[in-house]
Amino acid sequence: EFRRVLFRSEMILQTHDQFGYVSDPHTAVALASLSDFRKKHGPIGGCVLSTAHAVKFYDELERILANEISMPEKIKERLNRQGHSQDMRPHFEDLKQVLVG
Repeated sequence: EFRRVLFRSEMILQTHDQFGYVSDPHTAVALASLSDFRKKHGPIGGCVLSTAHAVKFYDELERILANEISMPEKIKERLNRQGHSQDMRPHFEDLKQVLVG
């Protein structure tokens, strides 16, 4: 586990230093995998798609980068909203009733 976290942290730092981009931990693993693939097979194109905003891992990334990362205003606004949840049974009809009334 420690080795995996260290590996991921190194890629986050490398990506930030090289491109000024703060990647989320999952994207860092994908970038590292692409880098390893290129080491084995030579220079080849590649594409890595991020499915999460780095701010989702805010605390972890602040620790790795040793500084505060910027948080988009829209996300700050959403974090300050009051949440809403509703208990229900795990049945489709119950979900349908909540969604369509």
